Amino acid sequence: MKFGLHAEYVHAVACFLVTSQAPGELSMHAVGPSSTISGSGPGFSTASPASWARLPMLKVLLVLGLQLSAAEVSRANSSSISLPASLTAPEAGRSRERRPQRFLQARRNVSSCTPVCSSGGCMPQLYLLGAQKAGSTSMYSMLMRDSSSCGSNMPGFHHKETHMLTDSSGLTRERFTSVFRLETCKSRCFVEGTPANIRAGEAPRILFGLMTAAERAASKFLLVVREPVSRDISFFNHKFANRRKEKLYNIALYEEYTRRRLLAWQQCAINGSASIVSSIDVYERCEHGNNLYSGMYWPQISNWERSFGKEQILVVSSDAMFNEPSIMLRQVYAHLGLESLSGFSAKFPHSNAQEFQGKVDSIDCATKQSLRDLYKEWNQKLHDARPGLQAPWASAVTAAEDVDSSWDTVACRQGQAVEAQLKYPAAVSEASSKTFEDV
Repeated sequence: MKFGLHAEYVHAVACFLVTSQAPGELSMHAVGPSSTISGSGPGFSTASPASWARLPMLKVLLVLGLQLSAAEVSRANSSSISLPASLTAPEAGRSRERRPQRFLQARRNVSSCTPVCSSGGCMPQLYLLGAQKAGSTSMYSMLMRDSSSCGSNMPGFHHKETHMLTDSSGLTRERFTSVFRLETCKSRCFVEGTPANIRAGEAPRILFGLMTAAERAASKFLLVVREPVSRDISFFNHKFANRRKEKLYNIALYEEYTRRRLLAWQQCAINGSASIVSSIDVYERCEHGNNLYSGMYWPQISNWERSFGKEQILVVSSDAMFNEPSIMLRQVYAHLGLESLSGFSAKFPHSNAQEFQGKVDSIDCATKQSLRDLYKEWNQKLHDARPGLQAPWASAVTAAEDVDSSWDTVACRQGQAVEAQLKYPAAVSEASSKTFEDV
C-alpha cells in the first residue's frame, strides 16, 4: 500500500521493523524481500534491508521518540512507503476512527459569533427578548449549557438580565459593552436575556443607536411566547402569591385584581367606540398602568421590527420548546448560528418554576373566558404575522376547544371567584388598593 510519509505511519513502520539492542546497535525483524523504502532527500536510499538501520532519519526518529518537526514532515511528505496490508490496515483503521471525533470536537469549538470588541468590552450579537414567564429562563439555561454561549459579567440573575435597555437613562455604548468581557467568553457568543426587553417600547431604538450598521445587520433576536392566560397566572404566582400560604386568599386576590384590570382595559380600548379594537393604537394607548398588555405579543414584535428586520427575529412557543425539544433546538440554533454540544439531544430544563402551598393553579371559569376573549384577536394577529409559529392557541381555528384542547393548561372551576371572595373579603380590599403594575 502506497501512502505519504507521516509521523503516525513512520511510528508504526519503525516500531515493527527496528528494535534497539544496545546504544548504536540496531537489528532488523520481519522484513520481507519485497519491502522497500524509496524517496529523495537526506536519509533515503535504495540500500538492502540490512543497511536500513544506518539510515539517519530512522535513527533520529527512534532517539527522539519519533517526533518530527514541521520542516521534516514537509520534506518527508514527498516520500512513500510500501508495506504489507497486514501491517498497515490496523493502524490506518485506528487513524480513521479518531478523525471524526477530532473533527466533531473542532466543529463544536467553532463559533459564528463575531462581536466587535474593544478593551472595554463587546457588543452582543444575540438577544433573548422574553417573554416573561413564557420559558425564557429555560431557553437561556439551554443556550448556556448546550452551546457554550455566555451571559454578562454581572452577578446573580443579572448574568442573564442586565436590564440596561429597560433602565436606559444615559446609557452609552461603553457602559453597555463593559459587562460583556471577551476574556470570560471563549466562544464569543454573548447573549443578553432581559425578558422585559420585548415590551419595553424604547428598547429597540436604544439598542439600534448603540450599534454600528454592521452590528445591526449581524444581530439575531429570539422571543419565546406562551399562551397568554397561563402566562398571566404564572406571573401573578411569581410576583405575589408565594408571599402567602393560603391558596384561597390568593385566588380571591387574583380574581378581583383581574376583574379590575379587564374593566380598565375595556374602558380604555373602547374609548367611545362600539367595540374593542385590537390595534397598535389601542395597545399604545392602554398599555400604561395595565400589565394585561404583557400577553399581547404582536404589537411588541412589530415594535422591534421597526428597528430590525423581521427575518432577524425568531418567535417560538414554549409549547413546542418542551414538547419537541430536538426540533426546537435545531430551529433556534440555525437562526442564532450556534452549534449544539449535545447533538440536539438535550431537554429544556423547567427553570424558574415554583411550587408552594398558596400557588394559584385554577381560576374561575368566567374569568378564564373573559381573559381568553381579550387575547383572542391579539393571538390571531400574531398567528397571521408569524404563520410558522407552532402555537395552536394563536389561531382562532385551532384554538377552538372542540378541535384541540391539548394546549389548554389552565384549570377552572365555576363559581370559584365568589367562593373565595366571600371567605376572604380582605383580599378584595387588597386588590382594590393596588395599581395594575404592582403585581
